[in-house]
Amino acid sequence: MTNKKYKTVHDEGTLRALEAIDRLDKTGSIFWDEQRTDLIKFSEKREKEAILLARNMKGIELEKIGKVDEAIELYEKNIEENFEGNHPYDRLSTIYRKNKDILNEIRVLEKAIYVFENIVYAQRGDRLPKLEKFRTRLEKAKKLL
Repeated sequence: MTNKKYKTVHDEGTLRALEAIDRLDKTGSIFWDEQRTDLIKFSEKREKEAILLARNMKGIELEKIGKVDEAIELYEKNIEENFEGNHPYDRLSTIYRKNKDILNEIRVLEKAIYVFENIVYAQRGDRLPKLEKFRTRLEKAKKLL
């Protein structure tokens, strides 16, 4: 599977998410254009996953160019929607720790623990190690209060 900008990717969902990044505005919304109507045909869940992934990838991009506050906004939207991966929780807790905002770090880690305990598929292979990592980080953060 190829496209001009992203060369070769092996998964159509990943390609759609990468293309969605290009249409991601500052508010985290996706704008559908005529050439991309096939993305709308994906199931509602795949659409949501593509948007969440696009927000994470855009956040990474924003951090690299020093726009950390804008990246935080995108990551916060993802945790608000119970993102089932570790990236926004890791980045937010790291950013908040670096800024000595321990209360927000704790809030984010508690949300990560909730999501990985209650929402993430129980049989997912990386679920328990990530859950343990969040618990350990939370204990350390609470000691800083």
